[in-house]
Amino acid sequence: MEHQRLLEILDSEKELLKEKVKEALIQQSQEQKLEKEAVKDAVLKAIEEERKNLEKAHAEERELWKTEHAKDQEKVSQAIQKAIQEQKKISQETVKAAIIEEQKQSEKAVEEAVKRTRDELIEYVKEQKRMVIKIDSNQRQINKVKVSTLSHQP
Repeated sequence: MEHQRLLEILDSEKELLKEKVKEALIQQSQEQKLEKEAVKDAVLKAIEEERKNLEKAHAEERELWKTEHAKDQEKVSQAIQKAIQEQKKISQETVKAAIIEEQKQSEKAVEEAVKRTRDELIEYVKEQKRMVIKIDSNQRQINKVKVSTLSHQP
């Protein structure tokens, strides 16, 4: 009987231990589940944080690119303006040189025309002097003839 009672106690202890093991396993399973959830939450949080950091870095890079792009655009604009000014200066110098050349040619043409006119005028004056001398000479001859004719008349 004592033996039976010991067996019953052992069975009872065994059942009690089974229940405790079962509860411990359930608790361990729940703890693992909670731990797993906590790890999952921590990983998701880390992923979200990394995503935010990447977005922030990307936004900063974009702003930096925009700033650099704006600087480059300004440099291009300044280079274009400088090229336009240089071209305008070259054009003005070319026009000025053409005008000066045209003035020189005009002055030369005027000088040549003046010289030609002067030469023609000198030639004209010489011709007029010759004619005056010839007329004068003819007039003298006419006068001689008249005098001679008048002196031979009775």
